[in-house]
Amino acid sequence: MLLDEWTVATILECVNALPLWLKYSKQAAVVLTGSIPAGLSDDQSDIDVEVLVPEPAFAEMYEPLWKAVDEGAIKVYNPRARLFHEYPIIALPEIDGHYRVKSAEQAETRIREMDDVIRWIYSNSEAIYEECGLHDRLRSLARTYPDGVASKKRGPQLWAAKEYYYALKLPLQRNQRESILLLGTQSVSHLLKFFCLCDEKPFPYEKWL
Repeated sequence: MLLDEWTVATILECVNALPLWLKYSKQAAVVLTGSIPAGLSDDQSDIDVEVLVPEPAFAEMYEPLWKAVDEGAIKVYNPRARLFHEYPIIALPEIDGHYRVKSAEQAETRIREMDDVIRWIYSNSEAIYEECGLHDRLRSLARTYPDGVASKKRGPQLWAAKEYYYALKLPLQRNQRESILLLGTQSVSHLLKFFCLCDEKPFPYEKWL
Protein backbone atom coordinates (compact mmCIF):
# COMPACT_ATOMS: atom_id res chain seq x y z
CA MET A 1 0.00 0.00 0.00
CA LEU A 2 1.40 3.38 -1.04
CA LEU A 3 -0.48 5.28 1.68
CA ASP A 4 -0.96 4.30 5.30
CA GLU A 5 -4.37 3.09 6.46
CA TRP A 6 -5.21 6.33 8.31
CA THR A 7 -4.55 8.43 5.20
CA VAL A 8 -6.67 6.16 3.00
CA ALA A 9 -9.48 6.20 5.56
CA THR A 10 -9.32 10.02 5.73
CA ILE A 11 -9.56 10.31 1.94
CA LEU A 12 -12.50 7.91 1.73
CA GLU A 13 -14.28 9.69 4.58
CA CYS A 14 -14.09 12.95 2.60
CA VAL A 15 -15.25 11.25 -0.60
CA ASN A 16 -18.16 9.60 1.21
CA ALA A 17 -19.36 13.09 2.14
CA LEU A 18 -19.78 14.05 -1.53
CA PRO A 19 -23.38 14.73 -2.54
CA LEU A 20 -24.83 11.75 -4.45
CA TRP A 21 -21.65 9.66 -3.95
CA LEU A 22 -23.44 6.66 -2.44
CA LYS A 23 -25.83 6.60 -5.40
CA TYR A 24 -22.98 5.99 -7.85
CA SER A 25 -20.15 4.59 -5.71
CA LYS A 26 -20.39 1.04 -7.07
CA GLN A 27 -19.78 2.39 -10.59
CA ALA A 28 -16.94 4.70 -9.53
CA ALA A 29 -13.32 4.64 -8.39
CA VAL A 30 -11.10 6.71 -6.10
CA VAL A 31 -7.63 6.88 -7.62
CA LEU A 32 -4.25 8.06 -6.37
CA THR A 33 -2.33 9.91 -9.12
CA GLY A 34 0.74 12.13 -9.43
CA SER A 35 4.19 11.73 -7.98
CA ILE A 36 3.45 9.23 -5.18
CA PRO A 37 2.28 6.23 -7.27
CA ALA A 38 4.91 7.13 -9.90
CA GLY A 39 7.67 6.86 -7.28
CA LEU A 40 8.72 10.49 -7.76
CA SER A 41 7.53 12.06 -4.52
CA ASP A 42 9.64 14.08 -2.10
CA ASP A 43 9.09 16.07 1.09
CA GLN A 44 7.24 18.79 -0.86
CA SER A 45 4.82 16.43 -2.62
CA ASP A 46 1.13 16.57 -1.84
CA ILE A 47 -1.45 13.83 -2.32
CA ASP A 48 -3.31 13.92 -5.66
CA VAL A 49 -6.59 12.03 -5.86
CA GLU A 50 -9.20 11.67 -8.58
CA VAL A 51 -12.78 10.54 -8.05
CA LEU A 52 -13.82 8.91 -11.32
CA VAL A 53 -17.58 8.64 -11.78
CA PRO A 54 -19.81 7.71 -14.74
CA GLU A 55 -20.90 10.61 -16.95
CA PRO A 56 -24.50 10.76 -15.60
CA ALA A 57 -23.12 11.15 -12.09
CA PHE A 58 -20.58 13.74 -13.24
CA ALA A 59 -23.35 15.94 -14.61
CA GLU A 60 -25.72 15.31 -11.69
CA MET A 61 -23.16 16.01 -8.95
CA TYR A 62 -22.10 19.44 -10.23
CA GLU A 63 -24.71 21.72 -8.67
CA PRO A 64 -25.05 19.82 -5.36
CA LEU A 65 -21.27 19.91 -5.00
CA TRP A 66 -21.09 23.67 -5.50
CA LYS A 67 -24.00 24.08 -3.09
CA ALA A 68 -21.94 22.23 -0.47
CA VAL A 69 -19.07 24.62 -1.21
CA ASP A 70 -21.38 27.63 -0.80
CA GLU A 71 -22.60 26.27 2.54
CA GLY A 72 -19.04 25.83 3.78
CA ALA A 73 -19.27 22.03 4.01
CA ILE A 74 -16.42 21.60 1.52
CA LYS A 75 -13.25 23.66 1.22
CA VAL A 76 -11.88 24.18 -2.29
CA TYR A 77 -8.69 25.61 -3.79
CA ASN A 78 -10.28 27.22 -6.84
CA PRO A 79 -13.56 28.93 -5.81
CA ARG A 80 -13.63 30.92 -9.07
CA ALA A 81 -13.86 27.69 -11.10
CA ARG A 82 -17.64 27.99 -11.03
CA LEU A 83 -17.40 31.08 -13.24
CA PHE A 84 -16.03 28.80 -15.97
CA HIS A 85 -18.44 25.93 -15.21
CA GLU A 86 -15.59 23.78 -13.91
CA TYR A 87 -15.51 21.32 -11.07
CA PRO A 88 -13.74 22.49 -7.91
CA ILE A 89 -10.46 21.15 -6.60
CA ILE A 90 -11.45 19.94 -3.16
CA ALA A 91 -9.00 20.27 -0.28
CA LEU A 92 -7.88 17.38 1.91
CA PRO A 93 -6.32 19.63 4.58
CA GLU A 94 -5.69 16.91 7.15
CA ILE A 95 -3.31 15.09 4.82
CA ASP A 96 -1.99 17.94 2.63
CA GLY A 97 -3.78 16.83 -0.48
CA HIS A 98 -6.70 17.45 -2.81
CA TYR A 99 -9.11 15.63 -5.07
CA ARG A 100 -11.34 16.36 -8.01
CA VAL A 101 -14.42 14.66 -9.39
CA LYS A 102 -13.90 13.61 -13.01
CA SER A 103 -15.88 11.81 -15.67
CA ALA A 104 -14.62 8.28 -16.31
CA GLU A 105 -15.81 8.47 -19.92
CA GLN A 106 -13.92 11.71 -20.52
CA ALA A 107 -10.76 10.20 -19.03
CA GLU A 108 -11.08 7.18 -21.31
CA THR A 109 -11.61 9.43 -24.33
CA ARG A 110 -8.41 11.35 -23.56
CA ILE A 111 -6.52 8.06 -23.25
CA ARG A 112 -7.90 6.78 -26.56
CA GLU A 113 -7.01 10.09 -28.22
CA MET A 114 -3.38 9.26 -27.33
CA ASP A 115 -2.91 12.19 -24.96
CA ASP A 116 0.57 11.22 -23.76
CA VAL A 117 0.49 12.96 -20.36
CA ILE A 118 -2.98 11.64 -19.52
CA ARG A 119 -1.83 8.15 -20.49
CA TRP A 120 1.21 8.58 -18.20
CA ILE A 121 -0.98 9.73 -15.30
CA TYR A 122 -3.29 6.72 -15.47
CA SER A 123 -0.58 4.21 -16.27
CA ASN A 124 1.11 5.24 -12.99
CA SER A 125 -2.06 5.50 -10.88
CA GLU A 126 -3.24 3.27 -8.04
CA ALA A 127 -6.80 2.59 -6.89
CA ILE A 128 -7.76 3.54 -3.34
CA TYR A 129 -11.31 2.30 -3.85
CA GLU A 130 -13.12 0.55 -6.68
CA GLU A 131 -15.68 -2.22 -7.00
CA CYS A 132 -16.33 -2.22 -10.73
CA GLY A 133 -12.84 -2.60 -12.22
CA LEU A 134 -13.00 0.89 -13.72
CA HIS A 135 -9.50 1.94 -12.68
CA ASP A 136 -7.89 -1.34 -13.72
CA ARG A 137 -9.40 -0.96 -17.20
CA LEU A 138 -8.20 2.64 -17.61
CA ARG A 139 -4.72 1.83 -16.35
CA SER A 140 -4.38 -1.16 -18.64
CA LEU A 141 -5.58 0.92 -21.59
CA ALA A 142 -3.09 3.71 -20.81
CA ARG A 143 0.04 1.60 -20.36
CA THR A 144 0.67 0.60 -23.97
CA TYR A 145 0.19 2.24 -27.35
CA PRO A 146 -1.66 0.50 -30.17
CA ASP A 147 0.61 -0.88 -32.90
CA GLY A 148 2.37 1.85 -34.86
CA VAL A 149 1.20 4.80 -32.72
CA ALA A 150 4.38 5.26 -30.68
CA SER A 151 6.55 5.13 -33.81
CA LYS A 152 4.46 7.88 -35.44
CA LYS A 153 4.80 10.02 -32.31
CA ARG A 154 8.60 9.63 -32.14
CA GLY A 155 9.35 11.58 -35.32
CA PRO A 156 7.89 14.96 -34.24
CA GLN A 157 9.65 14.75 -30.86
CA LEU A 158 13.04 14.05 -32.43
CA TRP A 159 12.49 16.82 -34.98
CA ALA A 160 11.61 19.31 -32.23
CA ALA A 161 14.71 18.29 -30.22
CA LYS A 162 16.91 18.98 -33.27
CA GLU A 163 15.21 22.33 -33.99
CA TYR A 164 15.84 23.62 -30.46
CA TYR A 165 19.41 22.31 -30.57
CA TYR A 166 20.21 24.08 -33.85
CA ALA A 167 18.56 27.26 -32.51
CA LEU A 168 21.30 27.44 -29.85
CA LYS A 169 23.90 28.70 -32.32
CA LEU A 170 23.13 32.44 -32.18
CA PRO A 171 22.60 32.68 -28.39
CA LEU A 172 25.88 30.78 -27.91
CA GLN A 173 27.69 33.29 -30.12
CA ARG A 174 26.22 36.15 -28.10
CA ASN A 175 26.74 34.44 -24.75
CA GLN A 176 23.03 34.83 -23.86
CA ARG A 177 22.90 32.52 -20.88
CA GLU A 178 19.11 32.59 -20.27
CA SER A 179 18.32 31.84 -23.92
CA ILE A 180 20.89 29.04 -23.99
CA LEU A 181 19.36 27.43 -20.90
CA LEU A 182 15.82 27.73 -22.24
CA LEU A 183 16.59 26.33 -25.69
CA GLY A 184 18.80 23.59 -24.27
CA THR A 185 16.11 22.56 -21.79
CA GLN A 186 13.49 22.40 -24.53
CA SER A 187 15.77 20.28 -26.69
CA VAL A 188 16.46 17.83 -23.86
CA SER A 189 12.74 17.72 -22.97
CA HIS A 190 11.75 16.61 -26.47
CA LEU A 191 14.64 14.15 -26.58
CA LEU A 192 13.46 12.53 -23.33
CA LYS A 193 9.93 12.27 -24.72
CA PHE A 194 11.43 10.60 -27.79
CA PHE A 195 13.21 8.04 -25.58
CA CYS A 196 9.98 7.31 -23.67
CA LEU A 197 8.22 6.66 -26.96
CA CYS A 198 11.10 4.41 -28.08
CA ASP A 199 10.23 2.28 -25.04
CA GLU A 200 6.55 2.35 -26.09
CA LYS A 201 5.72 4.34 -22.93
CA PRO A 202 3.79 7.61 -22.50
CA PHE A 203 5.75 10.58 -21.20
CA PRO A 204 4.94 12.72 -18.13
CA TYR A 205 4.76 16.46 -17.49
CA GLU A 206 8.08 18.24 -18.08
CA LYS A 207 8.67 18.62 -14.35
CA TRP A 208 8.99 14.82 -14.06
CA LEU A 209 10.97 14.16 -17.25
